Amino acid sequence: MDKIPKDIIVLLALELDISDVLTYCRLSKRFNNAVCNNFSFWYNKLFKDFGFTYVGNKTLKDVK
Repeated sequence: MDKIPKDIIVLLALELDISDVLTYCRLSKRFNNAVCNNFSFWYNKLFKDFGFTYVGNKTLKDVK
């Protein structure tokens, strides 16, 4: 995984189930830095998997 660019890791992670993403985050420091500590990844994952986006300071229960 050392030779794979960060952008490619993020794109591949978008296709994984959340449970798989979290498993890889625990197993790989590089994956954790590229994906799990990446706000942009989670923003895109939320939209891709559930069809909505993060809205400022609102909590998920406040988003309608």
